[in-house]
Amino acid sequence: MRRKVRIEHARRLAVARQRLSGSRPKRVTTDDIHALVRAIGCLQLDPTAVVARSHLLVVFSRLGAYDPTLVDALLWDQRRLYEYWAHQASIVPTEDRALHLALPPPWADRSTTASWLTTRGRFSALVLERLAADGSVRAADFEQHTEKYESGWGARSPITDTLALLWLQGRIVPAGRLRSGRRWALADTWFRTPVGPIPDRPTALRQAAVRSLRALGVATPLQVKRHFIRHRYEGLASVWKNLEATGQIIPVELGLKGDWFVHADDLEVLGEIESGTFEPRTTLLSPFDNL
Repeated sequence: MRRKVRIEHARRLAVARQRLSGSRPKRVTTDDIHALVRAIGCLQLDPTAVVARSHLLVVFSRLGAYDPTLVDALLWDQRRLYEYWAHQASIVPTEDRALHLALPPPWADRSTTASWLTTRGRFSALVLERLAADGSVRAADFEQHTEKYESGWGARSPITDTLALLWLQGRIVPAGRLRSGRRWALADTWFRTPVGPIPDRPTALRQAAVRSLRALGVATPLQVKRHFIRHRYEGLASVWKNLEATGQIIPVELGLKGDWFVHADDLEVLGEIESGTFEPRTTLLSPFDNL
C-alpha cells in the first residue's frame, strides 16, 4: 500500500532536500559549500553572468552571503570539488569520481567519435606528452600545431575537441582558469587521493539513482533519469525495482499521474514536515538552479 502524502508536503520535502529551507550558517566556510554540493549533486556551469555566474548564485540561494573565492579554494587548492559533466558541465564532488567514471557521458554520435579518433589520434598523444612534461597546459599552447577543420558546427579546433574527449574519459581535469579559458592537468597527478575501485554498472546506477532521488526529495523514475547525470541511466529499470523491493525507496501516493517515490532515509524529514516542522524562506534562484 502506498503511503499517502499531501502535495504541499511533497513540495516542502523537495525544497528541504535542495537546502532551500531552514536556517543558514552565520559564516559560510568551505565545509558548508562542500556539504551543499554533496547534497544536491552538482553546480551547473554557465558563462551567463548578468549578476554572477550561475554556480555562485546556486550557493548564495542556499547559504546566503559568502566569499566566492571559497569555491575557487575548493576547486584549485583543496581539490575537494572538480569540473566534470553531470547533466551539463558542472562542479561536482571529488569523491564522486568513481561514479562518474563508471557512467561516463555518451557522445551524441559514437561512429563520428570513432572516426575522429582514428583520423586525429596524434593530438591525444601530443596533449598527454605535454601534460606529462609540463604539468598543465591550455588549448592555446597548441595553436601552432593545429589547423581548424570544418564540421556541422562550423570551424573547430582538433586540440579543443581532443581536450574535451580526454576530459570526458576522466584522463585529464581542469586545473585552473585564466579568464574563461581552462588550464588542464593529468587527473592521476592532480587529485591528491586515488580514485579507488570503479563500481560495476548496476552498482553505479543504484548510487546515481539514489543521489538523484534524494536531491529531488520526491520524484518519478523519469524525473530521476532527467536529474543529476541525465542520459546516463540506461538499464535503470531493473535497478529501480531492486531499490523498491529492498525498501530503500518508498512508493507514495500524491494524487498525481505517475509512480512517485521517496527515499527511505527521507521519511523522517517528511514526517517532521507533516507535523508542521518546516522553516520556509524567500530567496532568488538562478535560471539554471538545481531545483
